[in-house]
Amino acid sequence: MGGASAGIRNLISASGDDLRHEVVCFDDPYAYADQLDECPVHKLGKATAIWGYKRGFKSWLAERADAYDIWIVHGLWLWHGQAARATVNRLRSLAGSAAPALFIWPHGMLDPWFQRAKGRRMKAIRNHVYWALLEKHVIRDADGILFTSPEEMRLARSTFPGYRHRQAFEIGLGTVSPPPFSGRMRESLRAVSGLLCVAPFMLFLGRIDPKKGIDLILDGYATVLRSGQAEVGLPNLLIAGPGWDTPYGRSLRKRIDGDSILRRHVLISGMLQGESKWGALHLCDAFILPSHQENFGVAVAEALSCGRPVLLSDKVNIHPWILEAGAGLVETDDSHGVFRLLQAWRSLSAEEKSDMSQAASMLFRDRLHISHCVKKFKEAITIAK
Repeated sequence: MGGASAGIRNLISASGDDLRHEVVCFDDPYAYADQLDECPVHKLGKATAIWGYKRGFKSWLAERADAYDIWIVHGLWLWHGQAARATVNRLRSLAGSAAPALFIWPHGMLDPWFQRAKGRRMKAIRNHVYWALLEKHVIRDADGILFTSPEEMRLARSTFPGYRHRQAFEIGLGTVSPPPFSGRMRESLRAVSGLLCVAPFMLFLGRIDPKKGIDLILDGYATVLRSGQAEVGLPNLLIAGPGWDTPYGRSLRKRIDGDSILRRHVLISGMLQGESKWGALHLCDAFILPSHQENFGVAVAEALSCGRPVLLSDKVNIHPWILEAGAGLVETDDSHGVFRLLQAWRSLSAEEKSDMSQAASMLFRDRLHISHCVKKFKEAITIAK
């Protein structure tokens, strides 16, 4: 689900002929049957519990252990990690049995925000218990832990007691080069979102989820617009993504509909894919993401790949790279921070925005193209193996 799946697909597509990938997941066998995957995908069927338990998974792994040199567990807090650890440890204990190397890729799930955020108290207690009984042993027994940024690696050390691992590697993530802009992208975006593409707009693209700080964007927009100075330099806002039918999504929609100023300047859309997504990224003035927690942000990398400056909170783990490159603006993850982001963007000259756009393209090329992740990934699995 989500960005992890996109990251896995990008990594596989860019790995070249010297790595053979296969994926096993608990999807319905008929899920996305019309999608052409670049490697074998073993869909074992839906898990039968909240924990993600899938009967027969451990035996599936054991029967095929000889077929793979390396197992990579993506994500934490679910059965698949326990099953992989137990199977590898059993193979290690058998005389003459060669066990695959085991790597864990947490995808941000060791970030302390998840233990401290309001509204997650029960989940935080559950995670502490689960960590003490099971998950810390998965981390400890793995041959290596893979992180997408130095900040993610640093934060992981502060979340749970007894955090120990054999080796840790910062390998990045990234995305592929974008398709070149075409008129079809403009028309596709217009058809899906209703956006009049001749007008400048700022873009939020992602899940409609409290973690993303979309309510903060609305706070900032409302404050700037009511200041009476926003008609110059502040583009309209397009918020696009899945999740408008959730309680959080419905509350955002209600707020926009009930505010005459926001209603004039904010447009909402469902999930954008393909040409409509790339059209939005190519055409927007800037990309905004004031997340309370963001492990990497594939959508941020995609925006940079299109030469779009990014306006981020300091809880997006790659924000130091943005500041260092001059590819965007960074503030705190609160209403005041987003207000300052929008005011700073308004005050930039056309030349400064152009320089930021060029810096965005260079940052993507030099650091965030998926090829850099593949290189580090190969080095990590070679060292640990």
